[in-house]
Amino acid sequence: MSKNGFEERVDPTQSGVNLLAEHLVRYEFVSQMTAGSGSPVYVDLGCGNGFGLKILQWRAPRSILFGCDMSDEALAGAQSYLGNSSAVRLLQMDLTRTENYSVFEEALKAHEADPRVIVCFEIVEHLGDFKSLITFVDEQVKHGAEAFLSVPNDAFWGVRNPFHKNMFGEQAVLELMQLFDNIPRLYEQYPIQGATILPRGIDEIAEDQIAGKLLPEFLERRQKVSVPSHFILHLGGCAREPDTFSARFVLVDSSAERQWVAQREADMLYYKKEASRLGQKLEHLQQVVAALYSEVSQREPDMLSDGKKAAQLKGEWERFQQTVANLHAEVSQP
Repeated sequence: MSKNGFEERVDPTQSGVNLLAEHLVRYEFVSQMTAGSGSPVYVDLGCGNGFGLKILQWRAPRSILFGCDMSDEALAGAQSYLGNSSAVRLLQMDLTRTENYSVFEEALKAHEADPRVIVCFEIVEHLGDFKSLITFVDEQVKHGAEAFLSVPNDAFWGVRNPFHKNMFGEQAVLELMQLFDNIPRLYEQYPIQGATILPRGIDEIAEDQIAGKLLPEFLERRQKVSVPSHFILHLGGCAREPDTFSARFVLVDSSAERQWVAQREADMLYYKKEASRLGQKLEHLQQVVAALYSEVSQREPDMLSDGKKAAQLKGEWERFQQTVANLHAEVSQP
């Protein structure tokens, strides 16, 4: 987690289980969609510390893995996480620079006969210029590769991430799709919530242990499923739909969530009281302004002939300015 509160690189040893599940399910989706490809060459553009490559390696042990990232620190972490293997190659690469892709393609030439899968998850929004990336993906797909890209739905998260140079919502992702030579197939990723009953001592659960699936029809919850948290673009391969989609269920610390809700309620009560107090101060300030305006209007004819009154009026004006400054400082405090 950065000092600004945005966790831009998942860490399998430190990240929360919900964040890990969110990333895990995307890479499992890739494995599911490419399951019939034998032993593919996986190319992870923006591999970070290798979390995604590790998942692909688990799912297809005989696969060849290529990862690239701009960060030396991330690549060092990936090397440590993935271990020394001839099946893994990591490259430092700036995805905004066209000349870097030719170097990358040269490294891939030894595996031209193998099925190739390009993965680029949560990277496009960080690039000031992603034309070179799209050109590279288009070229790879043209020669038989399958590609998967994802971007966050910033409308879902509701805050502006300072690390994102591009903001994507439903309309923006449709515009992004139009930039490819062949329009990608669009998938949406959703967070899931619910409840189940388990024996004591269970730390993780599989789908067949879930007490129920979706809400039964008698509850009549017919509204739109939800707002997607991420969009996934799929290019190349056959236009198939999987029979089932991957999901990950994690046990979370509900007490921490309840504490957060309680704290939010307490904060809202505090802000409501503060708004009332500041409203009263504003009303008082408006009364001061009205009184001062009335006095100025009455004294204006005598100001030029009475220096003492002018000086008094000037002092009252300075006190008024100080009152405004004090109120502004108080309102500006967090």
